[in-house]
Amino acid sequence: VLPSMQSLPMSGITKAYARALFAICLAISYLRPASSIGDDYQKFLKAVEDSASDDSLQRSQRISKIYAALFPGVSDARLRQLSVADVEKLFDAAKVAELYSKGSAALNQMQAYYAALERTGTPSVSKQNDLYGALIDQRRFQDATNFAQRNHLKFEVIPRSPPAPARDAAPFSYLQLRGERLVFRQFHPSGSSVIVIASPLCPFTLRAAMAIEQDQPVQKALAKHSIWIIPEERDLHIAALRKWNAQHPSMPMSLVYHRRDWPLITWWETPVFYFILDGKLKRAVIGWPGQKQLQQLKAGLSELHVLSKRDSS
Repeated sequence: VLPSMQSLPMSGITKAYARALFAICLAISYLRPASSIGDDYQKFLKAVEDSASDDSLQRSQRISKIYAALFPGVSDARLRQLSVADVEKLFDAAKVAELYSKGSAALNQMQAYYAALERTGTPSVSKQNDLYGALIDQRRFQDATNFAQRNHLKFEVIPRSPPAPARDAAPFSYLQLRGERLVFRQFHPSGSSVIVIASPLCPFTLRAAMAIEQDQPVQKALAKHSIWIIPEERDLHIAALRKWNAQHPSMPMSLVYHRRDWPLITWWETPVFYFILDGKLKRAVIGWPGQKQLQQLKAGLSELHVLSKRDSS
């Protein structure tokens, strides 16, 4: 039995022993035992659940920070030593991180873990669909198409789109569906404008649109001053988008390119109406629990001076 360190005089041998012991402990801490991956994955899912009350921006930042702390990355050599189950957990954690953060780092890790799974056999179809969806989420359309074709996945035909705009030249950028093409556009929130976060598949967005269409002054004001954009998702839903735009021509939807280029937006759930005057946010109307929200829209439009007092009552 070793005597306690406190009872030993710090001779040269003892100091060397202490340094060696410290080095061993430090090395063990960096080995990241495979058994801890499952524990960290559960901690991560719990943290994601705990962040549910945050707004979209806060949640993205919180999840990104926690993910980076729990899963700093695994070398290729280390990946080769892990079990398939552990690599799948790493992939799943990166998938969740990408879903909420929309960050390229999480996608890169998904690709690395997918490649590790390929070395041990064919990854499951669900893993293939996850990676395909993340590529769509990140607007890497050609990579998504190539991946789907290589793995014989069923996928929607992505309309032709031009190369991505320069990173520093794309504030408020979005993709507009024009026939069989996606066209880059930029929104300019000057003067009075309303940004509507919406989805053609969201029943609350539909209820909002139907209420707006029954109020001619509100519909007219929004048709002139608003843009309706769909957040990034792992499916473009082109057929649903095309149908919506045909049925609701006064409020056509487009696809946001990257949410990081929309600095005024903190909630990306649908629907949310952001009322902006001269580049400053004046009001946000979140959700559509019922007809009472229409009065909130009128109040917002009045603040922007695009709806008369008579029409706002």
